[in-house]
Amino acid sequence: MTEEVNFKKELLKAKDILKLAMDASEMGSWNVDLESKKVLLSERAQQIYELENNRMGLEEAKAMIAKADFEVLSASIRKALHNRSGFNVEYQINLKSPANKTKWLRTAGKAYYNADGKPVYIAGAVLDITEHKQDELRKNDFIGMVSHELKTPLTSLSAYVQLLQFKLKETENSFAIDTLDKVNLQLKRMSLMIDGFLNVSLLESGKILLNKTDFDVIALIKSIAEENRIVLPSHFIQVIGTEQTIVNADMEKIGNVISNLIGNAAKYSKKDSFIAIKCEKIDGEVIISVEDEGIGIKENNILRLFDRFFRVDSAITKTIAGFGVGLYICAEIIKRHEGKIWVESKFGKGSTFYFSLPAEQTTIP
Repeated sequence: MTEEVNFKKELLKAKDILKLAMDASEMGSWNVDLESKKVLLSERAQQIYELENNRMGLEEAKAMIAKADFEVLSASIRKALHNRSGFNVEYQINLKSPANKTKWLRTAGKAYYNADGKPVYIAGAVLDITEHKQDELRKNDFIGMVSHELKTPLTSLSAYVQLLQFKLKETENSFAIDTLDKVNLQLKRMSLMIDGFLNVSLLESGKILLNKTDFDVIALIKSIAEENRIVLPSHFIQVIGTEQTIVNADMEKIGNVISNLIGNAAKYSKKDSFIAIKCEKIDGEVIISVEDEGIGIKENNILRLFDRFFRVDSAITKTIAGFGVGLYICAEIIKRHEGKIWVESKFGKGSTFYFSLPAEQTTIP
């Protein structure tokens, strides 16, 4: 009997601690009865949804979710039910107020099952992240604006450098020619960095669009490899795979992904080392890989490698320029092509980055 009393006391204590934590974080809780199709909200959740009542029908709750986010939320819940796991997703809601007010929410939850294994209710927590989202959008707008403003003078500088290079071809001033080549290389690097920030801004605001066409990805790889042999004369770049391989994708953006992976391979490997670009067709997918003989990546860093602004923190990487946006952009581009991106690496021995694209069945005449 004493054990039962102590257990009840501990349970009440745990509930109090949980309530204090949720109050401190301004989170609300919710519960969906799958049989009655009714939603029960806590006091804080009711405030977040700006409702007069703490109960509503499931269809009423669905109607509040923004159309653009409804399928994402539904798919997350379906997947969680299928795998008997939790879900954590961000979505936008349209409030019932006359001003057509919207809010951004983050919700996490899981289903609970009866003895027969049938889901009986879903419970979870909800947090109002509207202010955070608005800050993100303002930041992305600022990055986009600054990137556009920087591109204009950079384009003019590149044009003047190219004009000078053309004029100097008629002279024997090797010092000036070599200096302009170096200036042009740095301008290209700066342009790539600005493009990176601009792409982050477009990705975060959902404004990046795909212009898909059928093209030979091997021809694209060879063209990009040739360009990089000029820009990166310190490395041996090899293309493995010669057969025509057709994909239906955005050629410019896939080219950006390949260029980024080659650039990273060069940045994190020694001079005179090999960079191998391989293209294979396996089980209806085209798999492209970029292999280097560089410093490699520790296993604990691999999971976060494609996160926005993530950079491996080590004495070696601190001396290498970068902002941690390149791989994030690559991952988002491949995701929008319904492909996958991943890495295999051994610390101190090198890395191989892979991405896959659905193979196109048609052929270019």
